Amino acid sequence: MTTVPESFGSLVFDSRVMKARLSADVYHSLKRTIQKGTKLDLSVANAVAAAMKDWAVENGITNGTDATHFSPGSDGTRAQMVTFLWRAAGQPEPVTTVNPFVDVKPTDFYYKAVMWALENGIDTADSMKSRGYGLPGRTAFSVYRFDKRDRQALICLLVLGAAVLAGAAFDGLTWRYFPTIRWSTTPVSILTLCAYLALCAVPIILDRKEDRKWNALRSKI
Repeated sequence: MTTVPESFGSLVFDSRVMKARLSADVYHSLKRTIQKGTKLDLSVANAVAAAMKDWAVENGITNGTDATHFSPGSDGTRAQMVTFLWRAAGQPEPVTTVNPFVDVKPTDFYYKAVMWALENGIDTADSMKSRGYGLPGRTAFSVYRFDKRDRQALICLLVLGAAVLAGAAFDGLTWRYFPTIRWSTTPVSILTLCAYLALCAVPIILDRKEDRKWNALRSKI
């Protein structure tokens, strides 16, 4: 099986490929934009996009949305992006059969790509800069889906937060610091403090739970 270090950089639309596929005027104009930040002309952008499309199709990285359309203005999904990376790596067969994702099925076209990316740690990095953060001309990209676990966590936080606020409204958090330290020991005060401690513990519990789950998955790869 081809590993990520072996295939990394082996199939890239880099400066060498651009110079071979673009006209001299388009190539030098693009280099000025990259190096000096000059405005990118629309005709240059179109020429580069067309060359990238032809290169990607020729190398089996992507294809059209149908026989006559490439749909360059359509949004790219996470499934499509990981599939592009997997195809660029030569479509290696994933080793792991442990699938932690409930929304990725073996029948999906991106299943092998996701499994390959998971076992090779494609979506992790030691440096945020290696993902493009902080570099000029880059924009942040994030896809977030509010699922069942998020709803459960939100409900838990809202209930505990409401309990703390209700307890505070009924003097459940009354403390005296002078001349001596004393606090209320009424049932309302005790329940309010317990709710506050539980609210503070929720992030820690969730973090430890995800760590244990991830370590268990890694041990099976």
